[in-house]
Formats: sequence, C-alpha cells, structure tokens
Amino acid sequence: MLVRNYSGEQRRALNIIWNAAGDYSLVPDFMAFARDGSPDFYMNTVVGLSCKYYDSERLRDFFGRVSSFVRRDEFDDLLWLGIESAVYQREEGERFSLSALRREHGEDFFREHATFSRQQMMLQSMLTLNQQEARWAFVTGRRAPVLTPKETRIRDRLLFPGTDDTDALLERMRDFLKEFFRADVDNALPIRGRRMFRRPRVPVDRLVVRVGGSGDPSGRLRRNEHGFALDTASKNRAEDLEFIREHFGEAVIKGSELEGIRQKLITGADSGADIYFAGETVRSGNRELKDAALQGERNRAYVRDNARFITSARHRLASRLEAALSDHSFSLPEESRGGRLEAGKAYRLPVFKDGRVFLREGEEKERDISVLLLLDASTSRMNTQELIAAQSVLISGALESCSVPTLVAAFRSLRGITVLQILKDFGARDDDGILRYFASGWNRDSLALRASSLLMDRYDKKSRGMMRKHIIMVLTDASPNDSVGIPSPSGRGRDVSYEGEPAVRAASDAADEVRGSGAILNALYYGSGANLENLHRIYGKNHLRIRALSQIGLGVAELLESSLRELEAREGRVYTPRRLEDPGG
Repeated sequence: MLVRNYSGEQRRALNIIWNAAGDYSLVPDFMAFARDGSPDFYMNTVVGLSCKYYDSERLRDFFGRVSSFVRRDEFDDLLWLGIESAVYQREEGERFSLSALRREHGEDFFREHATFSRQQMMLQSMLTLNQQEARWAFVTGRRAPVLTPKETRIRDRLLFPGTDDTDALLERMRDFLKEFFRADVDNALPIRGRRMFRRPRVPVDRLVVRVGGSGDPSGRLRRNEHGFALDTASKNRAEDLEFIREHFGEAVIKGSELEGIRQKLITGADSGADIYFAGETVRSGNRELKDAALQGERNRAYVRDNARFITSARHRLASRLEAALSDHSFSLPEESRGGRLEAGKAYRLPVFKDGRVFLREGEEKERDISVLLLLDASTSRMNTQELIAAQSVLISGALESCSVPTLVAAFRSLRGITVLQILKDFGARDDDGILRYFASGWNRDSLALRASSLLMDRYDKKSRGMMRKHIIMVLTDASPNDSVGIPSPSGRGRDVSYEGEPAVRAASDAADEVRGSGAILNALYYGSGANLENLHRIYGKNHLRIRALSQIGLGVAELLESSLRELEAREGRVYTPRRLEDPGG
C-alpha cells in the first residue's frame, strides 16, 4: 500500500470510501469534498461503491488515460455523474439510507449554487454545472433547467444503468467521450502517479477530485516523449550548471550581477538550491529536449485554431483594461529647446548650435505599471501546455496594446537549479518565445517568486529610470515540489522534502516577501480542486480559477482592476511615479 500523509479531513473522506468499498487496503485516486473543505459523505460513498462493484485497477487505468486530455477536470466531473447513476442503482436495495443521502446531497448542491457570486458562476464549466443541476433537480424533485439539445443528449447518456459490469461500464464511458468530445481514450497515453498529487491537499470546492495514483517509487520520473525527466541534483553543482547551459544556452544574467542576486535569494528554505536566468531559445537539438520543439508546434497550432477567439478576447480585455488604467500613466520625455537640462548632451549647444539639449513631457504616454506573467513550467503542467501558451499570448497582447510593459517568464527546477526562462522581454513585439513554452522538471515556487520580484526591479532600473508599480501574475497549479529538499535549520538534522506542507509554507513565506516589497501578487489557477487549499495559503484572495480559455477576458480584467484598487489604496491617492535617479544630475 502506498504510504500517504493525509490531513484530518482527508482521513475522514478515506474512512467513508473504505466503509462503502468494504476494503480497508484501498488507496483511492479520487476523493470528494464540500466547499468548506469537509468530506462529501454521499460522493465519497459513490467512490467507495465504484471500487466495490467494478475493477478499481481498470478504472484507475481509464482515468489515467483521461488525465492526458486538456479538459480532464471536466471529463472527470461528467464521468462521475455517470458512475453515480450506476452505483446508486446497484446499491439502493442493499443500503436503505442511500436514497436519503442522495437527496441530501442534491439539496446541498442547490444551497451552494444559490450563494455563487457572478464571478464564481463565470469560473465554472457551464456544461458540467448544467449537468449537475439537471441531475440533482431530478433527484430532489425540482424543476429541471433548460438544456440545449446536445446537453439533453448528454444528460440522458449519463444515466448509466446499474446492470453494467466493468467491461460494459468502461465501454460506455469510452463511447461517451468519443461521441460528445471526440476524445479517444484508447489512443491516449496513461498518466499515473503525477507528482503534483503525491501529497494531496484538502480542496474547498465540491467535486470529486484526483488524489494521485501509484506514485513514483524510484523518486524520479524517467524521460519520455512528453518532456524532461524529473531529475535529481548530482553531487557536483558545476556539472549541474553545465547541464542547464547545454539545454538552455548561455545565461542572460551572469557574473557579479548573478552573484549578488544569489546572495539575496539562496537563503533559508532555498539555501540548498540555485538559480539560472535563461533566454527564450532552447537548444532543442539535444536528445533530452527534442520534444520541446514539438510542443512549440503544438502551441502554435492551438493558437492558430483558436485565433479568432483569442483575437476577440484580447480586444475585449484590452478595452476593459484601457478604462481601468486611465489614471495610471505618465508622459514620456522628449527632446526640446526648454525644460530640464540633460547634462550629457549640454556640449551639443556650443559645439553644434543644437538647442535640443533639454527634456520636457511629451505627448506619448506610458503606464506607470509593469506586469510579469510567471508561468509554472514543471511536468505537472504537461497536459495543459497549449492552453497556458494561449492564455499568455492573450493576456500579454492585451496588456501591451494598453502600453503596459509586460514580461513573460517560465520557471522550472532541474537538478536543484531553478531555471527562470524569459520568454518575452519588455518591449518585444512578437509572441514566438511564449509559443516555445514547454513543461519539464520540478517547480520550486518559493525561489521563483522571490526571483521574479528582483527581476522586475532589474528591468525597472533600465527603463528610463522610472520606478513602476509591479503586478506579478503567476499561472500555477499551486503544487510546489522539488527534488532538492529544505535544509534543516540547525544544519545538523536531515533535510525536509520540498513537497507538501513544508513546500507550501516556503512558498507562502516567499509570497509574503514579494508583497512586502510593494508588488501585487496574483495567481491564475488551472488545476484540480485538490490544491485549492495551497492556492489560498500562498496567494490569499488574489487568485482566479480558470477552467477554460473563454474565462480569461472577464476574469483577468477583474483581477487586474482589483490590483489597481489595492495599489491606489496603498497610496491614498492616484499614484505619481518617482524617479530612481536624475539623468541631469
């Protein structure tokens, strides 16, 4: 049996599943929780009954294949509605309280549904929400929602009969995904034991969530056609750095500047790690990175296929941002014959009789805000690479069109070295670097967050001496995990693994440090409900859960508007940019 570290609520959920399955050696791949993080009694019973009536290993393999799809969370929710129908019919005659539990679950659904805010409604998969509403309306005797013809067919197909054996159930689920979503499970690569769920956290959203598979007994995932291995550090740091240089090219920050950054960052929980700042170009000719180039092509194809939607959503987002940013701009200086003297050009007046040696406010405007999009590029993002690339193109394009300087960077950890890769620099006009995004390795969130704050300061000082307000937006699954542990505070004990509670605490401390520097830290979350507790602990209320590309426009606009309000509240007035240095001094 795989040993896990369960929280108290997860142990309660596990007991419910064991009781229903009649198997106390079971390690479930799914658990169900209410919105407040408490176990959902009925749906955990359904999970247990699925193991009682069907071959749990074959179900695990099937859902492992479903994991390879971008819409896996949506597929999970829909398929569990089908399984719920089947096991209820099989168990109803043996467990007389089951009918009452089912009705109570339906009533709970509508009580929670009534408290959803407009933003929460926007962040749901509407297909899943409509199917859940239809199912629980039927169970509780409420009026059924109005469904489209396709949604009606889906509702009917999800009424799985209780007469199916394991073969028939799997065939039914396979046909369902193929008919309505063109998702061929037979040709999907099974993904088992993903590190992002190795130590599950208590979710605060009601749905049946994945909590992991068979794990990775060797402690590392081997290289396959989907990207880098999760590799551990060698005993030779110079050898590890050469490995990074071979794959990511020469560092864009090095020498004494890098040493100064390392002295600030490689401390505390991250003192056993290291940092490397890379450019957008990856040496994809190397054997280990052949798939990086292929992923770039997949990203480009995805953006091409969704070009009309992305362009429309970018324009809508830019329009809303333009209104919100109206008070956050300054005039760029221009050469003139009067104003503030530029000492470095004063010689031109007597020598060349050129009077344009002064600066004054010009008509061209620029925002006093800069944004960093920080993309988690660890292996746990493997199934959503195209979506993350498209999201980044959409957001950065909208910000750039509003004259907001925007930097896009990705981070991953390999051999204990966090590689912060700059995909799109401030002022860059094309998205080619973003479309080269690919997932590999681990993710040391604490080090990446602290490095991102320094990166913003670095570029600020090179931008006309203007100190801007910083907004850092992290695209994350809130599951920090690295191969190099956290050193013992005393220096004598064993290192603590960088995962689970210690990693979340380190990331939370780093987030506090970033906020203490004056930056606004936000998160765009695309992942399972199992890590929502981590999300709240690290980012507080400044986060947005994304389930589909269509939610980006409204959600990001509201998140950035909230950031602007927070910045203005700190100032108590409309922000006036201050200069780092006087060029005329």
